[in-house]
Amino acid sequence: MIKIFTNNRFVPEKRYIIETIFGEYLGVSSEIVFKDHIVDYVIEMPSGKQIVIKDGLFNLCTQDDVYLKQENIPSKVKSLEHSFGSGGCLPIIYGDDELKIGEDRTICGLDIFASVFYMLTRFEEYVLKDRDAHDRFPAKKALSVRACFQKRAVVDEYVDFLCEMMIYSGYKMNKERERVLNIIPTHDVDHLRRWGSLIAFTKNSMSYILRKGATIRDIKTLMAFYWDVKTGKKDDPFDTFDFLMDESETRGTKSYFFFKASATSKFDSGYDICSDEARKAIGKIISRGHHIGIHPGYYTYNKKDLMEKEIEGLSFAIGGKVEFGRQHYLRFEAPTTWQILEDVGIKWDSTVGYPEVEGFRAGTCRDFPVFNFLTRKKLKLREKPLIFMDQTLTSYQLLNQKQIFDTLDGLKKTVQRHHGDLVFLWHNSSFDPLYFDREQCQYSQYFKSIAF
Repeated sequence: MIKIFTNNRFVPEKRYIIETIFGEYLGVSSEIVFKDHIVDYVIEMPSGKQIVIKDGLFNLCTQDDVYLKQENIPSKVKSLEHSFGSGGCLPIIYGDDELKIGEDRTICGLDIFASVFYMLTRFEEYVLKDRDAHDRFPAKKALSVRACFQKRAVVDEYVDFLCEMMIYSGYKMNKERERVLNIIPTHDVDHLRRWGSLIAFTKNSMSYILRKGATIRDIKTLMAFYWDVKTGKKDDPFDTFDFLMDESETRGTKSYFFFKASATSKFDSGYDICSDEARKAIGKIISRGHHIGIHPGYYTYNKKDLMEKEIEGLSFAIGGKVEFGRQHYLRFEAPTTWQILEDVGIKWDSTVGYPEVEGFRAGTCRDFPVFNFLTRKKLKLREKPLIFMDQTLTSYQLLNQKQIFDTLDGLKKTVQRHHGDLVFLWHNSSFDPLYFDREQCQYSQYFKSIAF
C-alpha cells in the first residue's frame, strides 16, 4: 500500500484532496500518515522509493483558514516542463518548477495537491468578490482564464503526471483506472413552448420583424407556422423532446432533461410543471428511459427554502425522487450552492461551467466529490462539470459553423485523452424558427462530431 506522509495541519483539506486524487482518480489504495515536523508531502511506494511533493500552500499558512485570502490567489502562473510519459508542460498554481529525478527519490516543486484543491473546490470564487450582473463569478477573473489554460483539463493532467512519477518509482497501476470517453447530453428546459397565446406570438413576431427586417412574405410564413402549431399540424418550436431523445439513442446514449418548477419572475418562465403539456413531455422521457432532473429557479442558488420547495414540486410531478440538477443561468456560489444541494438530498450537480467560455471551470472532465471549505467537510454531493453549452458558442462568442466544429473537436480530444465525461448542454428551445430551424442549427452534425 502507498503511504503519504504530511504534517498535521489542515488535516480535513489534505485528507479530502489526497483521498480524491488517489482513490477517485487513480483508483489505488493509500494510507495518510499525519506527523509533526514534516514539511512537504512524502509519497512512499511499496518498493521503498519516494516521491516528495513540495508544499506550496498549506505549509506557508499560519492558521487553518488563512488560505481563504486574496494574497493566496496566484497573480500569474509559471510552467513546469517534464519528460514523464510523453512529456509536457504543466501550469504551476502553487509551488515551483523544481524537478529532480533520482533512482530512489524524486522531488517535485509543483504542489500537485494544493493546485488540484484550488481547482476542484473553487475557493478562488469565494475569495475574489468580482461578480457579473447575475451575481455570478465572471470567467475573466478566474486564474485558468487569465493564464489561458481553461481549455485544458489541468487537474487530470496533474494526476497523469503523478501517475507517471509513481510508475517510474516502481508502482504498477491496476486496471481500475481505465475508463472510456462518456458522452452526457443534457437539456435545460427553460421553456416548454414558444407560442402560448396569440398575444405572446404577436410580441415575438414584432421583435422578429424589427430585428430581421422581415418582408410581408416572411410574416405570412410565420403566421402559417403559428396556425399549424395551434391546430396540431406541427409541434411547437420548443417541443423538441422526441428529436433530442432520437439523437441520443442513435448514438447509444441517454439524455438528461432538467425541468423547472419555479414561480414566474423576470428570469423564470414559470411554466406549470403539473400541466398536461408538462406531464406529456415527462411521460415520454420516462417511458423511453431518459432522465429527469431539476433546473432550480434563478433565486435558488443561495436560498435553501426555495430550492426545497421547487424540488418538492418536481418530485410530485414526476412521481419520484429528484436526484440531480443544474442551476438556472448557471448561478453558483461556492460553497453555498453545493451545501444547499447536499442538504436537500441532491446526489449530483452539473452547474460548474462558465456561460461565457467553454472549457474546464474545475480543471477536470471527471465527476468528483465536493468539499465545503467553510465547514471543512467533504460532502456526499458530486459535481459533473459542464464542459460547454450551445449559447456559449452561438450567443456569447458568436462562432460560425466551422469554429464551432473546431471548438467541439478540441474539447472532445481533451476529454477523450483523459477518458472523462463530456457533459454538454443544448437547450430544447435552441431550435426556434424565429432564429433558425433544426437543420440550420446543425445540432445533429455537432452531436455526431462529438459522439464519433
